[in-house]
Amino acid sequence: MVVALDPSRAGPYPSVEALGGGMSAVVATLTLQINPHYTSILSLYVVLLLLTTGAVVALQRRRVPVLIGASLALYVAGRVWPEVFNFSVLPGVPGAVNWASWQLMFAGALLIGWYWRSPAVRWALTSGRLLTAAALLVALGAAIGWTLRLSSAVPWRAQIDWIFSEGTLGPGTILLAFAAVLVAYRVCRVLVRVAGPVVAPIGRIGRRSLDCYLILSVVVIIAPSVDRYSPTGLVAVAVTLAVLIVMFCWCLFRDVLASRRTASDRRTGTARLIAGLAATLRARNASSGFCTRR
Repeated sequence: MVVALDPSRAGPYPSVEALGGGMSAVVATLTLQINPHYTSILSLYVVLLLLTTGAVVALQRRRVPVLIGASLALYVAGRVWPEVFNFSVLPGVPGAVNWASWQLMFAGALLIGWYWRSPAVRWALTSGRLLTAAALLVALGAAIGWTLRLSSAVPWRAQIDWIFSEGTLGPGTILLAFAAVLVAYRVCRVLVRVAGPVVAPIGRIGRRSLDCYLILSVVVIIAPSVDRYSPTGLVAVAVTLAVLIVMFCWCLFRDVLASRRTASDRRTGTARLIAGLAATLRARNASSGFCTRR
């Protein structure tokens, strides 16, 4: 559709004709075989949400070792045979994002969320020593990243790239991600205490992150066909602010609907409780009257 409206975008996005017609394009889309620039994450969401069904069942049945073992096995398979698990840019054209390796980080986050109030998670979130180690690890990762960016002649570069790969999520990348989240959690708690009203809109957007990513993806896909502005100019800043405002308004709208729905459910539940109590009292009174008459 993008190419049909703007033929100059045929580079990053395929046309319907290039995919073999409308039906072929629909089938390729539904089977996640089309993942052009900035859209692979959407296919990743689909796969991870499907995997969540089995993961939640395992957690409900307290099969945590089974979940961890299956996730690790899938991660190893994704690292050994990336071509099998990488999303394709186009049918037959392999891409860079590997869902089998990404799911390990997702499974780890799901486990933390499931046991969020457990003593182990509480300790991890409040331990000063663990926070220090996480901050040092993040600093080390940033230093390695800048070194690789500034110089191509780095010893053991291939091994470093394998450990800290992004598309296939190397083990170092996953470790850095959890360390960064731990540091960010403590920083955000301080920000909420110091400047709660200022950062509240960011928190609202974060709670609706999937919605906001869809809004951002639409803008990223459509905007270059409207105006080819510089990504570092004032127009880009204005577009960014406009997108943030749209995200915030949408999240506010969703939150208002959710609060109304919750209030309605509470009223319905209260009405049903009152009706049930009234029916019980009527039944008791009827039974008592019947016994008295006898």
